[in-house]
Amino acid sequence: MSHAQNSGVTPIDRRPLSVVLAVVLMAPVCAAWLAGGFVWLVVTARMEGDGMIFFWILAVVILALCLLVGYMAGAGMIQAWRGQTQKIRIPAYFTLALFGIALLNLIVKGKISFEPSQLVPLVLGAMAGVALILLNRSASAAWFARGR
Repeated sequence: MSHAQNSGVTPIDRRPLSVVLAVVLMAPVCAAWLAGGFVWLVVTARMEGDGMIFFWILAVVILALCLLVGYMAGAGMIQAWRGQTQKIRIPAYFTLALFGIALLNLIVKGKISFEPSQLVPLVLGAMAGVALILLNRSASAAWFARGR
């Protein structure tokens, strides 16, 4: 007999490995969005020249977007861990879209090679893509269906 049969715990009451891995993969994505917003603000603060008001408006908009996506990723991770909702998919799809844009940019240039500016979106997009694949597994679906 397995441990689940001995303790009266059904397999659906245990958090599936696919959900655990998806949450772990989304943690650096969340941190990167939060850090990215503040980094952009610091870069804008160090800029000089005419028309800085437009850069500051852009910096505030980008900071707001990064904080929103970072918050959604963090809240989604907590909710996915608890089995409440799959809202973690929204920031994962958004990050995956940036992965697609970065990949398309490399293809349009006619070469697939290392470019430091493309590394972060490619790595984080790949992590978000794998998290989405893990969230589509049947064990994950059963985990979230139990929470309804």
